[in-house]
Amino acid sequence: MCISIPAQIKKVKGKIATVKRGDKTGILSIEIMPKLKVGDWVLSENGFVVYKISPKEAHDSLKLINQYANTNT
Repeated sequence: MCISIPAQIKKVKGKIATVKRGDKTGILSIEIMPKLKVGDWVLSENGFVVYKISPKEAHDSLKLINQYANTNT
């Protein structure tokens, strides 16, 4: 089973987005979803953005992930 952790887009240059997940940054391809913009929340698989989600969905997901992580350490 795979879990995609929500990431927020911080910069877009061409078909590449710089994203932030917690305190980590990375890059993702937005080639299959080119209309994304800075501030959007996304889910990715294998280096590609595959879904855009609402800020509420992102925050709810992050809250659940954090709760799970804190109870299983």
